[in-house]
Amino acid sequence: MRWFRWVATAVTRNWSLKLVALVTAVGLWWGVNRQNVVERILDVPVQYQMGNARMVVLRGPQRVQLTVQGPASVVRALTPDQFLLSIALDRLEPGERIVHLAPDMVQHRVPRIHISRIRPAQVTLLLDALTTKSVPVQPQFVGTPAPGFRLTQVTTEPTTVTAEGPASLADRVHAALTEPVNIHMRTQSLQTTVQVGVDSPEWRVVEPREVRVAVQIEEVTEVVRLRLPVKAVGLPAGWTFTPQQVEGTFWVPRSKQALLESDPPRVVAHWAGDTPQRGEVITLTVEWPEALQGAIARWRLQPDAVRLVSRRRR
Repeated sequence: MRWFRWVATAVTRNWSLKLVALVTAVGLWWGVNRQNVVERILDVPVQYQMGNARMVVLRGPQRVQLTVQGPASVVRALTPDQFLLSIALDRLEPGERIVHLAPDMVQHRVPRIHISRIRPAQVTLLLDALTTKSVPVQPQFVGTPAPGFRLTQVTTEPTTVTAEGPASLADRVHAALTEPVNIHMRTQSLQTTVQVGVDSPEWRVVEPREVRVAVQIEEVTEVVRLRLPVKAVGLPAGWTFTPQQVEGTFWVPRSKQALLESDPPRVVAHWAGDTPQRGEVITLTVEWPEALQGAIARWRLQPDAVRLVSRRRR
């Protein structure tokens, strides 16, 4: 009990002075902390949350200004990338829509701060429904083949890709362009896999994003015409054929033209039957010298057959 009386006496002694001291301390604490609360304006990014909505934002802000309040030590250390203003689109319809911005739309993990203002307070969005479209693949090239060579055929696999974008701009999407394929000074065909994208910034390729491009490069050909004798093989004695010569038309790579003229192919009439009949037709074949085998892919003989004629006189 003595201890309790001693504590009570100590507390109540000069109570008025002690009350003044307590009020003064509380006032000083409040004043100091009130002076440490500062404001700062941050330019922060805007994120559009689609949810289940199949829409795209054609027009809308990418950043807004936040006025942030809080202790000076906290506010001074803030950076814009700590905040994100998120706008949900799943309850909106396509067209122009007004959205009012509120502090609860701001995502952050900074303690002891308060969002006091957002500028602008409301935004107008232009929304459009998303749609898909099949578009043809259009290869792009850099350079040209080497002199004497030309690009003869180009194929892609697949020939079309699926693209996605705003429905109102679907008519602007005409092709999916490949990355440029380098054919500068090439003398041989090639196959390569490249990325592909659509020719509209509002649209994107969904699938596939890569295509295979096959480029066929051939040497430029010249038309060469030669009168060539026909040689008969296996024809029984007493028989011959007509005509004895034919005209050959050859589409020859430039590098093989001189060789063809100096060492032309043989035109042969092969007889493989038993008893020839007058007027019977033998289709002609071409036998190439070793240096020209496989070098000439296209030719024509005129005529391309001969008729048997008996040498016996009646």
